[in-house]
Amino acid sequence: SLFSRGMVAALSCMAASALFAPSRVGKLTMVSPFESDNVHIPELIATAARISRRGFGILAADESVPTAGKRLKTVGVENTAENRRAFRELLFTAEGLEDYISGVILFDETMYQRTAGGERFVDCLSRRGILVGTKLDTGLRLIAGTEGETRTGGLDGLGDRVCEYRKDGATFAKWRAVFKIGHAGVPSDRAIRENAQSLARYASICQEHGLVPIVEPELTLGPGDYSIGRAAFESERVLSHVMRAINEAQVVPEAMLLKPSMVLPGLDASPGQSEPRSVCIRDSGPTLLRPRRPARRVCARERRHSHRKGAQADRPSRGAGGALPLGRHGRRGGDAEPAAAAARVPRRTVVALLLVRARAAGRRAQGVVGPGGERAGGAGASARARARQRTGAAGGVGRGAPHPLLGRALGGPHPLAEAFLLI
Repeated sequence: SLFSRGMVAALSCMAASALFAPSRVGKLTMVSPFESDNVHIPELIATAARISRRGFGILAADESVPTAGKRLKTVGVENTAENRRAFRELLFTAEGLEDYISGVILFDETMYQRTAGGERFVDCLSRRGILVGTKLDTGLRLIAGTEGETRTGGLDGLGDRVCEYRKDGATFAKWRAVFKIGHAGVPSDRAIRENAQSLARYASICQEHGLVPIVEPELTLGPGDYSIGRAAFESERVLSHVMRAINEAQVVPEAMLLKPSMVLPGLDASPGQSEPRSVCIRDSGPTLLRPRRPARRVCARERRHSHRKGAQADRPSRGAGGALPLGRHGRRGGDAEPAAAAARVPRRTVVALLLVRARAAGRRAQGVVGPGGERAGGAGASARARARQRTGAAGGVGRGAPHPLLGRALGGPHPLAEAFLLI
């Protein structure tokens, strides 16, 4: 009826005005239930930014007792608790350490050790403005049915341990999952899936109880003649699955740190493949810096993101402290292509497109006109119109697909536009 068509047209104009009014288009925030109920998130975001600020690094002093013994053995020192304490005191009291180190990861033993003067190591570091973290995983476990692949243990009772470490002065934590590269199919889907889920669960528990999680999916350097290109491919594959699991667990990317491993060829690779300047920069860098979506795009979940206009939509989304492009993985599922984002379309054109779309939707609701412009059910419906009706907007403006001009006008994908254009 005329009334129905008029209502649809009016709603179209109202939505278009809301979308394109300069005073209203800007930052749009969507928060997951996990994030909205978590009082620690603002503090965690600030902590992650402080750890990853430019010019500073993290000192990993979380060697286990056997590993610390190997370090001491190289200088002829016996592996005793006192020698380990003295060695770490030497590191933590070094002059000017706070000018270069933003955080220190401690082993459980070190969390409760003291300097020769009786001051706790945690207090010594905190007094110098250095944040304290701890390792939460309990080591590697073999995965049955695989070729020596491992998973990381330590989820049992993790929440209680996180609360205890936070009370003792820790502000962040680390969890390491190890993947190995072998023949085709290694790392296996099973190993990737189990470790990705463990990393995501650990990160969620840490944020729930007030620690910033460092997520470390490490592709270990080992024997084999695989190329650096293969190593880059497997790294990208692992990171994709890890970020999908992070997304599904509703972990807040701005309140975590991602620690990827170096991309290197196998130990048995030819010398030409191992030359760092020509190969690592040429192959590894561009591959891992390109946008990488999660293994399966998660669009319907609630998530937070900021709408960017113009060329800013093509810049890598920066995580806490600007260290890694976490925003692309966990928040938006990929940005618009540079050419589409840079192109600008007049507002009048976009409003006209919305009106045409609304009128067509009203006619389809009444059974008057089909998606391709033909009479609904008529014998003259073209094959192209029928295909468009089945598949949506493959090559056109079909049901459920925002018009490409609308995406350009917004400077990239916009959730309100996508939701509105489903009518």
